[in-house]
Amino acid sequence: MLVYFLLVVITVFSYFLMIQLNINKSQRDKITITIFFLGYLLLLCLRDIDVGIDTKQYYKYFTSIQNLSFSHALLYSDFEIGFAFLSKIISFFGDFRLYLIIISLIVIMPVLYLYKNEAKGAMFCVSFFLISLLFEMFFSGMRQSIAIAVAVPAYYCAKNKNILRFILIICVAMLFHKSSVILFVLYPLMNLKFTKKWLWIIIPSLIIIYFNRDILFQFVLSIAGPEYSYKYSYLTGTSGQVGLLLLFILLLIYSFVILDEKKATPIEIGLRNILLLSVCIQMFAPLNPTISRINYYFILFIPVAITRINNCCKIQWKQIMYIAIVIMPIFFTFYFFCMKTDSLEVFKYSFMFFS
Repeated sequence: MLVYFLLVVITVFSYFLMIQLNINKSQRDKITITIFFLGYLLLLCLRDIDVGIDTKQYYKYFTSIQNLSFSHALLYSDFEIGFAFLSKIISFFGDFRLYLIIISLIVIMPVLYLYKNEAKGAMFCVSFFLISLLFEMFFSGMRQSIAIAVAVPAYYCAKNKNILRFILIICVAMLFHKSSVILFVLYPLMNLKFTKKWLWIIIPSLIIIYFNRDILFQFVLSIAGPEYSYKYSYLTGTSGQVGLLLLFILLLIYSFVILDEKKATPIEIGLRNILLLSVCIQMFAPLNPTISRINYYFILFIPVAITRINNCCKIQWKQIMYIAIVIMPIFFTFYFFCMKTDSLEVFKYSFMFFS
């Protein structure tokens, strides 16, 4: 945990130093986000194979694929063809260290670009990322992490209403992780206008979903197949799913209360729609941790949603908003270091160079 503590300290110190230097908020946010994610990227690149519950599996996969022909690597891989292709290409040029570096770059650079250019509050963005499950996920699940990163260009295509490019990008994501098919809903979410007038439908719908989630989940499970009833069982009961559900519900209520829809653009409305879907999905996560893996694609956008909504706050809620943007990052950081569990085995960080 020491390396993560140092990363957070450096990030926070840089942020307050820039305040003292009178750097404007927009630039301050961009620089802070860049510092944090470049530091995080460095930790991903230098980690030992013991950091991340799936990293050893990927190490064994990479070492085995080095000895296979190109056709065998693609045809007989247990993983999706896109990931097998990428792995085989990297194996021509270097070892597992290069493998980690390239995949880490593929995953983090789009996320850094998204937060740097779309988010409007660095400290909320960084602190939320710490508790969002993505922080651990990027250390462990390489295939899905790449698919999550591909959600960033998909978001921009949905935002700009470029449907053909959007479909193509989702197809690329599915070459790395099949679950990314869920990203197809990103297009309508970004282009539907659910305003407060819809609350009389949204609230009863959420209540109905919650109290019938067992039935709905069994129906989805019957379609997906029996393998998902036991997949990712190591997450069960230890990954704070109920806590995250409560947090997402509070953030959803917050977003509907403080957002001035007259000031808001379709982007803020679309991002709030993504938060709404994330709440719906998270309702099922305590039943089976596989569901939380699906929600990763949308959790990615929650910091962007909240920080942009803060920028379109109603005048009468300004003071509450100012208090929230101070309290929430403090609470998220405290939760990460003092209360968060380590289901993906990333807290005991070690460097491969020194192992």
